[in-house]
Amino acid sequence: MRRSPSTAGPREDGELVALAYQSRAVTPLSEDSLRQLEAAADRANRREGITGVMVYDDGQFFQWLEGPAGGLSRLWHAISRDARHTDLHVSAFGARSGRTFGEFGMKLLRRGDPLWSSRALLAIELPALVEQLVVPLLAERRRTKAEGLVTPERQLAEFASRLLEIDETAAWALARQLAADAGPLELTRRSVLDPAARSLGDLWYRDECSGLELDLALVRLGAIAHHLAGTRFEPALANRAVLVVPSPGEPHLLAAAVDAELLCHAGWATRAEFPESDEALHALVANEWFDVLDLSLSTALRREGSLGKLEATIASARLASCNPALVVVVGGRVFSERANVAPAIGADVDAARVTALARAVEAVLRRPRSTNRQAPAPGLVEPRRAARRS
Repeated sequence: MRRSPSTAGPREDGELVALAYQSRAVTPLSEDSLRQLEAAADRANRREGITGVMVYDDGQFFQWLEGPAGGLSRLWHAISRDARHTDLHVSAFGARSGRTFGEFGMKLLRRGDPLWSSRALLAIELPALVEQLVVPLLAERRRTKAEGLVTPERQLAEFASRLLEIDETAAWALARQLAADAGPLELTRRSVLDPAARSLGDLWYRDECSGLELDLALVRLGAIAHHLAGTRFEPALANRAVLVVPSPGEPHLLAAAVDAELLCHAGWATRAEFPESDEALHALVANEWFDVLDLSLSTALRREGSLGKLEATIASARLASCNPALVVVVGGRVFSERANVAPAIGADVDAARVTALARAVEAVLRRPRSTNRQAPAPGLVEPRRAARRS
């Protein structure tokens, strides 16, 4: 939507960065849905000082976003969680000296639009725009090849570095090589995915990458994990239902994504959700029977300051759950680096320290468990007894 001359221009607080990505609509969008999407995106972008364009054609999206790094990071968190699209692929990201589409909060182009010819213009200009973004990043991160024997640690550091590059070809090639050496997804997670995420976190701790670059690299790592998992599944186990969620407020989803892959492949009835608050989580476990609740923190950052909140989340979820013997799984970097944290905060299984997640959870489920429940604390959702899955 074009800004009127009287409308204030976009904010320029903080470093100006741009991001381009492509994705695929889960289901085709109607004209009404597209208009609603454009209006909602325009409002969200204006709040954050973001401008850009979105191209939609035959179920495919291309979007160019530009604005302050903080606002773009918050917007990307929302975009990456949007269930209306999938197969997100970041084409470009980097610092900008000025805006390319400063006149639009968000302009949606689709076939038949009077400005549809701009799509061809975008296709022509994108390589040049990407080149403007890529060159400074590569200049900062270009490394000479190590001579002699390449250690696993050096390979993982190289993998983390490749995940931050715009051209993802090298990252995918290295991921396939490392996964082939590691074996099944369970082992690949322990020896490749989690260590790579920690390496990315270390780069952030050393100020060698921005928070947005870290977020984008973790999204890419999640896509790689999904690809490595393949599509073969065991027959569904109707008596094993698991809810996989990041801890409310946790923006890094890699641990939840990998756990969902592992449990789904093991034949579990797996549901993945993204509750924004403990109250939203209470509503999920109070109204549907789950044998297991899988909660995770970041695999890249330590989040030690979040352990107290996670402990409260676990306790309140148990009280709200219609399953009095709910098994709780936790995961994240803090658990891989600190022993005995999981039981200390009330969890049953530490996903970061087990070799086979489904088998470890199954072992806990088969133990005799107390079903004594304390009275809910004030303000907690009172559990509603849902019918047991047959």
